[in-house]
Amino acid sequence: MTNLPATTTWFDLTPTGIRVHFKPTFTQWQQETEWWISVHEITPIMVGDLLAYGEREWPDEFAQVVDGFTQRYSARTLANYKSVMARVPPAVRRAELSFGHYDAVASLPEPEQKKMLDDAVKNSLGREELRDVVRNLKGREGRGFYRVQARRAVREYRSDTQAIVIEEPWPDTEQGQLPEGEVEATVRGI
Repeated sequence: MTNLPATTTWFDLTPTGIRVHFKPTFTQWQQETEWWISVHEITPIMVGDLLAYGEREWPDEFAQVVDGFTQRYSARTLANYKSVMARVPPAVRRAELSFGHYDAVASLPEPEQKKMLDDAVKNSLGREELRDVVRNLKGREGRGFYRVQARRAVREYRSDTQAIVIEEPWPDTEQGQLPEGEVEATVRGI
């Protein structure tokens, strides 16, 4: 394993965790923890981009590198990281979103990816909510409840054959209406 550099003066990174040298201040601990969480969130994106680049530049040697990591990652996971990031160009990505959001839209054409990712940011959609919107857009018909955590949700998504209309929620639930923050979606053929 590659030696990991120390990132602060109060701990060292080791292959199995951290070794604390002295007690940090709360602010030092908080900043370091937030930084590592953000690194964790972008790791699949970075690995996917690096694998896609490596496969393009060195197709013959690429498999050797991937094989070297299959004790820690399944070949399927690495292939998914690479595939998703190769299909979702940097121009449509949003800093506020995770790999899961890109995975949800990777099967769509680039203009639809951009629209969906912009809407995910605008409406505070989590990756599962975005995945459900894409699934509905790609092939479900009927009327039913579609639950999304959203602050405002009036949007229509269209493909060649369907439209998903996301309607504003009713503010109370006493009449069997949707709770605040959830929406109803109608999927219909067009």
